[in-house]
Amino acid sequence: MENKIDFGKPEKYQLIIWLRQPNEASFYVYSKESPDTGYYEELSLSSTSLFTESLKEAVFNNKYLILGYENTNILLASGFYTFVPEDIYRANEDEKDSFFRFNFENIDHKKILSDEVKICNIINLFEIEKTLYDFLQRTFPYARYTHYITPLLRYFSKQRIIGESGRVFIRISDRDLSVFCFRFDRIEAVNTFLCNDVNDAAYFILTLWEKLRFDRLLDGLHVAGTSDKKSELITILSRFIENVIPVSNPFPGKNPTEIPFDIQAYLDDN
Repeated sequence: MENKIDFGKPEKYQLIIWLRQPNEASFYVYSKESPDTGYYEELSLSSTSLFTESLKEAVFNNKYLILGYENTNILLASGFYTFVPEDIYRANEDEKDSFFRFNFENIDHKKILSDEVKICNIINLFEIEKTLYDFLQRTFPYARYTHYITPLLRYFSKQRIIGESGRVFIRISDRDLSVFCFRFDRIEAVNTFLCNDVNDAAYFILTLWEKLRFDRLLDGLHVAGTSDKKSELITILSRFIENVIPVSNPFPGKNPTEIPFDIQAYLDDN
């Protein structure tokens, strides 16, 4: 990707570090004035080492990551997250671990973090390995942590029409699938599935569609993502559902396709 960043003046820029366990990570450097023309790079991580150890080596071997940026933002792609209504959470903030443990049992070596999704009146609780969190805190002590589902949910919430009956949004990547279901003015369900095969992705979507009783003729199914699988998935789903619609990238016609949809949604949200 073309480098339009003056790394000699890092204080002018924002840094996003996108972490996707077990062995994927990348970063994006951009200016607030022009978030669609930054510098994106995949990090080379070991497939055999533990994620934290491999990330340490990659960070210290990459001169761009340890510069003095105005802000550092860490975007975590973890499948372990849960939602709590905002009013309940605010009245019981000391019970963060208990809320998370309700859905996930083993959190002894996890740090539980939170995001506010104000447009939906919910709090997104998500986990990060304590060893990974400790390393990131030492290396990027002023970093802001965001779970990848949060900007996606905000972005899709803005796309729907208030009061409409049913609408489902899909975000597909090369390794997983996230599904966001809305009915009238509320969230019906949000779920993430690990899948490498487009047919498996279609099966998960159609099963959830049927289980939640969406109408295959009237309700809308919107597919987003920068993965090559997006077009193929739309073709398969169109055989079973009438209204299957591709979702434009947050920066249509401007942002290079190699910048992942998750990062584009984050940029749109900030």
